[in-house]
Formats: sequence, structure tokens, C-alpha cells
Amino acid sequence: MSWTTILSPPATEPITLADAKAWLRIATSSEDDLVTSLIAAARNAFETETGIALITRRLRRHWLQWPRALVQGRIALSPGPAATLIDAAILDDAGDIVSDITDQFTIQGGALERYASLLMPHIPDGGALAVTYDAGFGAGADVPDRFKQALRDIIRNAYARGTDSANLTAIAASYRAVQL
Repeated sequence: MSWTTILSPPATEPITLADAKAWLRIATSSEDDLVTSLIAAARNAFETETGIALITRRLRRHWLQWPRALVQGRIALSPGPAATLIDAAILDDAGDIVSDITDQFTIQGGALERYASLLMPHIPDGGALAVTYDAGFGAGADVPDRFKQALRDIIRNAYARGTDSANLTAIAASYRAVQL
């Protein structure tokens, strides 16, 4: 079992209010609150559906046991792309650090890699492996244009049809990473 905790949320949105209003052809400020909420909803739907963090944020991923992929040497962190490893530790059942193992890992190509020559410490009963990392492309200007276009499409559809979750996720699903 694993879970992810957001330690610091995205500071901005990948689409500005002005960009969204231009895309929707809205010239007044009467719907700014609605459009702002649609931007956040579109980002959230996209990120949830794809596992891609658009704007950089700090996350902590916990595992109750060593994930098989990491035992083999490499695991894709979701949401990703992972950009910077902050720390890695073995925690006890109270959440206190038993062993700092940051030096056993690196981030390469958006994934967490374990140096193969090092031993994996035991995770105590009730404890966890915790990895803290920054994920995302950076600020709004750093988000790839194809993802911004997907957000514009989600915003347009939500504005025209309401926030039907099936409609929002159908657009985002086409950007989901496929693993074989």
C-alpha cells in the first residue's frame, strides 16, 4: 500500500485567467470567478486522470513495504515528473525517522532510482518508506503547450456544458501515460 501527501501545493495555475478568457471569448470580468474555478478544476481533472503534475509542488510518497519496481532499481513517481529528490527515510510506526537513506537514491528521467550496490534497510512493522520530492514542470510558462491546450479544451467544455466529470476526464484521459 502507498499514499502521497501534498506538502506544498502548486503556487499558480498553468493557464492564466486572461488566457482562459481569451480562449472562451469572454470580454467582461463578470465571470472571472467562474473561469478561475474552471481553471483549477481543469488542472485537477487533468492531473488526477494522467498522474502528471503540471506546476511544481512538493510531495511525500509513503510505502508500507519496498515497492517491487524500486527493489529492481527504478520506480516512476506519481504524480510526476519527479524533478528533485528532497529526502528519503525509513519511518517507524510513530512517523519518526529510523534511518535517513537519501544518499541511496537519485532522480533520473523523472523516476526514483536506487543505487544497486546498496542494501535496502528493513521497514519496521507499522513503519514506512517515505520519499519527499518536487514534481512538475515548473511555473505556468514551463508547462508544455500540448498540456495547456488540453486544459483549454477541458475549460471550454466545462464552460459550455457544465462540469460533467465524465466529459472532463475523457479529454484528460487521452494524455494518460500507458505502461506496458
